[in-house]
Amino acid sequence: PFGVPGWQNNARPFAHNFWLDFAKIAGWIPALFLIFLSLLNMKDVLIIYKNKYISSYVKLLVVSMLSAFMLAYSVEPIFEGTKNGLYCYFFFCGIVSAMAQIKHPLNLS
Repeated sequence: PFGVPGWQNNARPFAHNFWLDFAKIAGWIPALFLIFLSLLNMKDVLIIYKNKYISSYVKLLVVSMLSAFMLAYSVEPIFEGTKNGLYCYFFFCGIVSAMAQIKHPLNLS
């Protein structure tokens, strides 16, 4: 689970798990904060899923995106796109956090 000899640098093995790779490169304290952020994001997705004021299509999109991020980060490292993938994940977490604050129907007109 902790990887095979590295992709570019044979001295550092990479795991097939984004969080473990992140911990090896950035350190364990930032990795724990990333895991904490991911758990908070899952909580916000659950709040969105239970919110009756949000469209079922939006709920499906949010749950699908969370599933895609979690599966991608749990299965295979993203070597060239790691920074961009993490930026997209943080952007997604921000959107989900804002959507979890919706307490009344939105008037979009």
